[in-house]
Amino acid sequence: MKKSWNKKLGEKIKELRKSRGISQMELAENLGISYQQIQKYEKGKSSLSAYRLYQIASFLNIPISFFFEEEKDLISENKEKYEILPSLNKEEKNLLKKFRKIKNRKIHQIIIKLLEAIVEVEEKKTF
Repeated sequence: MKKSWNKKLGEKIKELRKSRGISQMELAENLGISYQQIQKYEKGKSSLSAYRLYQIASFLNIPISFFFEEEKDLISENKEKYEILPSLNKEEKNLLKKFRKIKNRKIHQIIIKLLEAIVEVEEKKTF
């Protein structure tokens, strides 16, 4: 029997969420919904809107296209392809929110160059 789209999608969400060490409660709180609703999504019992899928992809730091891949065991085979990162902490989320508020691309480039220079200095330090 062929799995439904909702079931496949739910399995991908669950597998990715667990690989990041994120609880259903944490994901639900970030989305502003109940953990029971996350359970329904993961079991394929409820359909996800495009916006909800976008929210989940954003929280898990992956492109939304991740959910449309048909490859088997996508997470373990393609970690480099999607640069799967651990969940962001509060400081990182705050930094990203502020960075996204800046609309000027030149300022984005300046900030990135500054961060690269700081990292380079940090890496050269010997303790």
